[in-house]
Amino acid sequence: MKNDDYCLRIEDVLADGDVKSVLVSVEALNEESNDAVRNSVSCPNIGFSDIFGFGSSGSGSVTLYGEYGAKRYFMCEWNAGGNICTVQYADNIPKIPDDEWLKEHGDEILSISFRVEDKMNKVIKMNPKKNEFPEGITIKAIEIRGMCIKVQGCRSRWSQGEAAEAINVNFCPTVTAIRKDGTCVRLMQGDMGYDGEETDEIWYSGSGGGRTGSDGKITKMEKYELFRKTFELDDVVKVRVNDVEYNVER
Repeated sequence: MKNDDYCLRIEDVLADGDVKSVLVSVEALNEESNDAVRNSVSCPNIGFSDIFGFGSSGSGSVTLYGEYGAKRYFMCEWNAGGNICTVQYADNIPKIPDDEWLKEHGDEILSISFRVEDKMNKVIKMNPKKNEFPEGITIKAIEIRGMCIKVQGCRSRWSQGEAAEAINVNFCPTVTAIRKDGTCVRLMQGDMGYDGEETDEIWYSGSGGGRTGSDGKITKMEKYELFRKTFELDDVVKVRVNDVEYNVER
C-alpha cells in the first residue's frame, strides 16, 4: 500500500493463539518524506478485530526494529484476540486519532487489513480437574504454546467493595513443564501462595489478561504469560499445576 510519499508493507507475521508478532516496514519514496520519517517519532498503529469487525481488547508494543536505506522496520508485538489485523501509518499519526485529526489528515493514512493465521500450531491443552483451587475459583483450561501460556477460568463471586486490582487475586496457578530429561521449566508464576519446587529454568517474560462479568460474578478470566524465546513443546512429558502433575497426551 503506497501513496506519493510512503510505502507501507507487511514484511512478516508470526501468530501463536492470541500472541501475534507483525513486522511492518515504512519506506520513504522521496527526499522530503525521507527527512520527515527520520525526524518523526510516529510508529504504525495496529489493531485486531473479529470477522464481524468488532475490536478486540489487548496490549502490546510497537518498536523501531531497524533501518535500511529509506526503509524503517517496526516490530508490533501484540497480545489480543481476533484474527483480522489492521495496520495504519501517516506522518505523526496519533495512537488514537481524533475526529479533528482525521478530518485534516484522513486522506494521508495508509491502511492494510489482512487475516492472521497461526503459524505455530502446536499446543498442549489441559483441564486441571485434579487440582483443588481456592473457593470460588474455577480453572477451565490451560493452553501451552511455543510463544505463550494462557489460563482461562471464572470466579463465582467477589465482594462489591473489593478493589479492582484485588479481584484477580488467587486466580492464577503456578505452571511448570517437565521435559523428557527431567528438567523443570517454570512457565507461569501463580498467585495462589504456591511457590513450588525449585525449577531449572524460568521461561516467562511478560504478562497480560482480562476479565468480564457482572452481578458479583466473573464469567471469564484470562491470564497470559509471554515466553522470552520459543519453547519446544515436543520435549514436554508432564505439566505440573501447583503441586499436581499431569501427563501430556499427544
